[in-house]
Amino acid sequence: MKKNFLLFILCCVGGFAGCKSQKIPTDFALSFGAGGGFAGRWNGYAIDHLGNFYEWQGLGSQKQTVLLGILPKKELQTLRKSFQKWGFEALTQDEPANMTAQITLTQAGKTHTVRFPIPNAPTTSDQDPAIRLYALCMQTIRNVSPQTP
Repeated sequence: MKKNFLLFILCCVGGFAGCKSQKIPTDFALSFGAGGGFAGRWNGYAIDHLGNFYEWQGLGSQKQTVLLGILPKKELQTLRKSFQKWGFEALTQDEPANMTAQITLTQAGKTHTVRFPIPNAPTTSDQDPAIRLYALCMQTIRNVSPQTP
């Protein structure tokens, strides 16, 4: 009887442990933006594992970064799950153009980047998963009002 009770407790504890939402890796970082052209100016955003989101802009590697606020955990989880669902790490696009969009995702010790020509009006219903993710990232930032960190 004691063995059955112990087995029951272990099954319950194990079952509840599986219900937790996935933790975001501490090395998670997402950066997305666009730029190029004659001036070589780039603008974009970066999000870390805590949900801090930054706006960055600059020429080449000379970027100026400003903390805008904190992305709610729910939004951060949704964004991360979309990257998994749409297979971001399997995308192989490296198509820089005169004006280029770029997404870089770092997590679990791996960094993956895609580059593609900036579409006129990126949407989350686009056939291209890179454009869908870029549109989702931009939409997420637009929908979140800056909070004091």
